[in-house]
Amino acid sequence: MNNSLLFTLYRLTAHSLPMFPAPHDKATLLRYAIISSPHLNIRGYTWRIANVETINTDAIHFCIGRNGTRSLPSTDPTGRFVEEEAEITPFTYAITDVYYQLCAIAHRPSLGARPNTIANNLTRLLSASPIASEHNVRFAITPIKEPAPFLQRIQKAETVTRIWITTLRPNPFDEEEDFIEPIARSIDKIHAESAKTTWSGDFLNKHSTTLARVVEGTAARGGDAGARIRETGESRPKNITMSGSVTLTVNLPLDNQSLSDWIRSKYHQIRKNLQ
Repeated sequence: MNNSLLFTLYRLTAHSLPMFPAPHDKATLLRYAIISSPHLNIRGYTWRIANVETINTDAIHFCIGRNGTRSLPSTDPTGRFVEEEAEITPFTYAITDVYYQLCAIAHRPSLGARPNTIANNLTRLLSASPIASEHNVRFAITPIKEPAPFLQRIQKAETVTRIWITTLRPNPFDEEEDFIEPIARSIDKIHAESAKTTWSGDFLNKHSTTLARVVEGTAARGGDAGARIRETGESRPKNITMSGSVTLTVNLPLDNQSLSDWIRSKYHQIRKNLQ
């Protein structure tokens, strides 16, 4: 039996429809949605949240799983081989920091081939919670990516001619007055989901501290980034993108407080140039 789990870090946000503003802040909406332990039928399985436990003021531990049946080989009382329906309840662990709107989810293949499958079903569950239904709230989730390898490839390139970012909604505590903050705020004001910005030039400043701030701020919000680079003077130009999710391998049994601390520590590490 595998005694370790691979957690992936996500940005998990709540937002209300423009015509139905919610009476609570985003952290409260997220908290209420989780502790209500919602359930929902998804493709013939009943997915649900259970085992909800408060770790500290902002962190909540819970399990997400599904109920269903599966045909398993067995024998009947006479010894004949038969197929019998057996109930299965695969589940996995998650920890959410409601203040920073972050969620670390452990991947278990029995719930989905890819970690994002579990994450997307989590948002469907939260969007079906009583508070979401009452106030027309929707939840969205995106993986947080490691910005450092992307920035290193840009800095090592011979030339950089184009850089683009896709910015998502702002965190409620964001107060930077750099480029990315007005763009992120405008997404909320216009009721958009994201905004894409591109910088072009023959020789972009690949060592710019502003570039690092923009890319790291984009990653912290669960956004994407890409660039058009020429790695050497003889190579052909090519596009690269920010890739590689933020992950952590954790041994069982879980230490919820340590995992909660890692979520914040890793997030602050990504945002280091924004402090």
